[in-house]
Amino acid sequence: MNSKYRRGVGAMILNNDKKIFVARRMDFSSGLQMPQGGIEKDEDFETSLYRELKEEIGTDNSKIISRLNFPLYYDFPHYLSEKIYKGEYIGQRIHWFLLKFLGNDNEINIQTEDQEFSEWEWSHHSKLVDNVVGFKKTMYHTVIDIFKPQFQ
Repeated sequence: MNSKYRRGVGAMILNNDKKIFVARRMDFSSGLQMPQGGIEKDEDFETSLYRELKEEIGTDNSKIISRLNFPLYYDFPHYLSEKIYKGEYIGQRIHWFLLKFLGNDNEINIQTEDQEFSEWEWSHHSKLVDNVVGFKKTMYHTVIDIFKPQFQ
């Protein structure tokens, strides 16, 4: 079963106000998401995490507070499963990290070389799941429930 799920990392990034970084994808404008991306061959989780942050938000100026020691899974909706990754995967298994953003907002630059996001914001955890694409809501509930004691 696991081979049908693309391996990835996800980043719940907190600012000084304990709000969470979220952004709107360029190719899927109906919801927000936290940074996440695939693990490249021979990459460990932390290397992948910091690479993805640089690629997606232009900075990796964060420190890891915590991480899940197990992945969380979600399935792609049927209308997307054949379009993305050429049908090779039915979903993703994400290893989540909780990070503290160490920089200033002006360090965040979503206009990267392979831009994925059109806009970004800091969101209160109580509003986060309401603004996420439907097929990721369950996973986001779980991430928030697990990490919440560490950022309340």
